[in-house]
Amino acid sequence: MRKLIIIAMLFASSHSFAFSNPAVLKATQDLTVYLQKTQSSALKARTLAAFKNFVSSQIDQMDMPEDGLTASNQQAKEFASLLEFETYLENLNVRNLNEERCKQINAHLEATSHGASGQPILNEMTAYQASEQIVSALCPKS
Repeated sequence: MRKLIIIAMLFASSHSFAFSNPAVLKATQDLTVYLQKTQSSALKARTLAAFKNFVSSQIDQMDMPEDGLTASNQQAKEFASLLEFETYLENLNVRNLNEERCKQINAHLEATSHGASGQPILNEMTAYQASEQIVSALCPKS
């Protein structure tokens, strides 16, 4: 029920919330570096599954109040952003990455202040930005 409330909040907002969980931010950075260096699709898939489980465990460890969840509640925003990130990870299919999608993501990463994978991690990012970094790392390098 708690997740449904947060998801409803997330979709009601006009923008994605940023998360600042240091463990998830560091793990995202480490994952992108690992994915860039790994050639095996099977290893990439297993690593992504383990990473998704890690993000899920971080969400499960969050202490969310059962009442007073408002759009201004920073803890609720963090929770919603991590749930959104978890959803991106669940929907990520390595086999469906095509060249056009990779070009779009890499161009967007280069155009944003967050930069491409492998650059120093910021102290917060949105679920979309984090998932873009992961997808960019999964894209074949030309």
